[in-house]
Amino acid sequence: MKIHAGQESTPNITANDVYLRSLNEAIRAGDLKTIAIMLRGLAEKTGNMAALARSAGLSRPTLYAATTAGNNQKLSSFLKLTRALKLEITVE
Repeated sequence: MKIHAGQESTPNITANDVYLRSLNEAIRAGDLKTIAIMLRGLAEKTGNMAALARSAGLSRPTLYAATTAGNNQKLSSFLKLTRALKLEITVE
């Protein structure tokens, strides 16, 4: 089984590539701490955490909790956040 996180349309290499590569490695390894850190980095790059939380259907505290290393993230929060970040999670 392969798990891959990638942005839906990324025509050129961007600064997000480092986050996406690290996110993929963390997902493969089951490393929740790194998953949270990479999602926080991608979320902060949007420049508007409040708007991202609204787009994800999460409260701001839930968004911050979901992207804080050491917290027990809910799968539902993870999926809402990845959709709001326009990330595509695939399992092969």
